[in-house]
Amino acid sequence: MDNFKNILESSSDGNTYDIAVIGGGPAGIMAAISAKEHKKNAKVVIIEKNKNLGRKLLLTGNGRCNFTTSLDLKELINSFGKRGRFFFEAFNSFSNKDLIEFFKSRGVLPGYENDYKVFPRDGNSLTILNCLKKELLKINIDVVYDFEVRCISKYPIMEDSKTCKKEISKEIFKIISSINTHIFSKKVILATGGLSYPQTGSSGDGYEFARSLGHDIIQFSPSIIPIISRYLSSLGLQGITLKKIDLSVISDGKTVKKETGDLIFTHFGISGPAANNLGNIIFRGLNKGRDLSCLIDLCPELTVEDFIKKYEELRAVSSKKEINTIIKMILKNIPNELLLKIFSILKIDMHQKTGNAAKKDILRIINFSKNFIFKTEGTLPIREAIITEGGIPVKEINPKTMESRIADNLYFAGEVIEIQGPEGGFNLQKAFSTGWLAGKTAALDI
Repeated sequence: MDNFKNILESSSDGNTYDIAVIGGGPAGIMAAISAKEHKKNAKVVIIEKNKNLGRKLLLTGNGRCNFTTSLDLKELINSFGKRGRFFFEAFNSFSNKDLIEFFKSRGVLPGYENDYKVFPRDGNSLTILNCLKKELLKINIDVVYDFEVRCISKYPIMEDSKTCKKEISKEIFKIISSINTHIFSKKVILATGGLSYPQTGSSGDGYEFARSLGHDIIQFSPSIIPIISRYLSSLGLQGITLKKIDLSVISDGKTVKKETGDLIFTHFGISGPAANNLGNIIFRGLNKGRDLSCLIDLCPELTVEDFIKKYEELRAVSSKKEINTIIKMILKNIPNELLLKIFSILKIDMHQKTGNAAKKDILRIINFSKNFIFKTEGTLPIREAIITEGGIPVKEINPKTMESRIADNLYFAGEVIEIQGPEGGFNLQKAFSTGWLAGKTAALDI
């Protein structure tokens, strides 16, 4: 090993590192920090194509940075679906509690919200990024900016002697930029992100680097992505926000998946957590030729029978009140603007007295409130997704180390790994946890 180190350090072809982290987002930054944490004398570099670190991180949580969730470990894993177990070692090695403590110990206090989301208390994503950058500076991690990686290759080490030139049975990585500068490293951690928000640097190039080193790539699809509906956009609902409704994807009369959460009507359809978390299901379903619709339940806390009973009780004591007043008393959380639209869409006189209202009209209002069905034509394009589904197959990654099963000394962290979670801090936790584990195991194996 000493001879190998001497050969590397005497190389005149470029800079050489123990660990090169490609990508300066949350996964890459945490991988570098973890590497130094576990091996203080390790020579670590972050290679970033932009002029600054963490551009996409600044956009998360609408600039507030929902950096994790307060759910327990079991629920955290389950949020990633049937194959979420792959992340057990990463989440166990660096849990959401560990992440919260990491920031707290560096002066960033958490703010907890009712839906298990955790933000920096000041609600500013720049607070998280500045904390990470300060730590990089403190522990002496090199950062190379404006280095757009063109390719990564294994580079054999040659030993010169007076009589021969013999190849040593060791290889390092040669990381070549778009302008043909290069960096050598014993180990590489790929934390390049996905295909979404390419303006932040997530242009999918990490997938091609992995493919060139022998990996397969799972087909891409947008994840956490708004839903398009021409019908909704024609109703003039844009800007209306709903709280804690149920949104379901329907196919052949059956519920494919249901989400409970907030929803925002937009000029193209719907957005917000409930919609975004179903976008990937819709994208993949439509690509398979399935006929899909969506269903909004405006009052999931009430059954149809409960709704009718409440209406009859209010009608008995308030028959002279206008019908819109009674419905508003039942649908307490529905914005008045939407209530007016419901009467307009159903062509029902909202000012008629409750005692005079036709039963069939009441049943139509109830049915609309519980079963607001509309067609969907798809989702926004993948470049506008919050995260990319697909990428490096988990079967080609050792879950205990984040090391490639295909190429020695190659590790993965963050969005580049195929399985993604829902909106709510899950994917940032995945980035930090897989980054921590990749950095740790890469450093300890030097």
